[in-house]
Amino acid sequence: MTTEHDLLETWRPLDPQRKLALRASLLAGVRAHRRQPRRRLAVRLSVALAAGIALALSFTLNAGPSLTAWSTVPDRLSAAALNSAMSQCRIELSHVPIFAGLPPSGPNLIAIGEQRGTTTSIAMADGRTVGICIGTEQARFAGIEPLVASTPASILVVDDAQSGQASGPGATRFAFGRIGPNVATVEVTTTDGRTVIASTSGPYFLAWWPSGADAATITAYDQSGQVIDTDHPAAARSTVTPIHRS
Repeated sequence: MTTEHDLLETWRPLDPQRKLALRASLLAGVRAHRRQPRRRLAVRLSVALAAGIALALSFTLNAGPSLTAWSTVPDRLSAAALNSAMSQCRIELSHVPIFAGLPPSGPNLIAIGEQRGTTTSIAMADGRTVGICIGTEQARFAGIEPLVASTPASILVVDDAQSGQASGPGATRFAFGRIGPNVATVEVTTTDGRTVIASTSGPYFLAWWPSGADAATITAYDQSGQVIDTDHPAAARSTVTPIHRS
């Protein structure tokens, strides 16, 4: 019988590009399930690996608290609030088994914490994996995924702009990625007309919005306000299906 340890040992040595391809394949066949009081989305898909082992990818999605306010421009968390958000997010991530690796940790850990209206969100990354909580109490989204290596010269790398919940009262989408040292601001334009300013910390950015709309463009600006790079995640929409509930 194949155990979770067997699956993890098979997943770890894979080439990062292979991991990304497998993740896209998994997400393309996502199936939604409702559970109360926590609604969990689980994907059980067989993927042909060298050893023929099936992988299982799981995220946690909740309806979350109703939004009494949301803002396109985030507020940065204080040091105390950031530490509290990290602790709460780790609790959420403990319910999200995934074989891309353990939740991010260690000396290279960088956290982005933000407040938009009534919702506190956080992304924690260590260069290998990222853990994201949109909402830290009864999170609207909580998940862990691997980071594919980027070149040192990269200005803007969008690691994920396809996940989240695309429909329903708890619809939530987000964008996460990496930026070069010359990037001062990251702006996300969605297909339903929102312009969302991302939070940044070190080489990472995070933005989310309370709808199922795709990220149409993600733009990086320098200190002078000049556009230095642009990505169009919605163009890849046909190949990766966002995580959602039915």
